[in-house]
Amino acid sequence: MAKRTALKDRGIMPALVLFVICLLATTCLAMTYELTAERRARLEQEALMANKQILFSTADEFKPVDYQALPSGHELELFEAAYANGELQGYLIQASVKGYGKLVPVLSAFDPEGQLLAILVGDNDETAGLGKRIEEDEFRAQFSEQSAFNYYYAKAQKNANPELEPLQIDAISGATISSEAVCEAVNIAAEAFRSLED
Repeated sequence: MAKRTALKDRGIMPALVLFVICLLATTCLAMTYELTAERRARLEQEALMANKQILFSTADEFKPVDYQALPSGHELELFEAAYANGELQGYLIQASVKGYGKLVPVLSAFDPEGQLLAILVGDNDETAGLGKRIEEDEFRAQFSEQSAFNYYYAKAQKNANPELEPLQIDAISGATISSEAVCEAVNIAAEAFRSLED
């Protein structure tokens, strides 16, 4: 039986080997991330275009909308007008709000008169089986055929604008924070739509 050398007698060599292995693994991971960046960006754009077509299936053109900063100070990730044969079909507005995990992106579709046609919840890190249920049709359907002149909330009404009609959304049991994030993102999109009238 071979005699084992005590760890303290091996010197710096095991630590050096471990350092080199970690360095190589980190370098490979960083290179893979950089090499796939363009493809990931292209896939994100393709997914966004597919979502646009889901919300406005007849649209053949989407044009960015120039808008002033929102009074609330919120930022939009997307604000586009949808056209079919040169005729305005409506507006697509995407806003993200912090959910239970990270940001929850919500794409809202409004017709030219301000009716909220539908919403789509984008890729998010909400809890599987709970917060992820904000992506389900049953939850999202509560927003369909509503108005840009509503204030949406799931648990507590925080509306300070008396001109808006409060509309309570049934929160997903155990996922109130995720439900509130969707409501807030839709409120931001509705605010952006209302800013068109100003």
